[in-house]
Amino acid sequence: MIVITLPALAWYLAITWREAIFLELGFLVFILIYTFIFNWLYDTYQPYKKMVL
Repeated sequence: MIVITLPALAWYLAITWREAIFLELGFLVFILIYTFIFNWLYDTYQPYKKMVL
């Protein structure tokens, strides 16, 4: 996916390849942190157990 999005991102935003790589890394880090926090909070809350019991 990065192979396709990196050149498209660099072309569309008119930025260099280096800036596009850093932007892509920023997206990946954000998604990783967001997913971890979301799953941790969801598992802590566990709304599906309240429906069953």
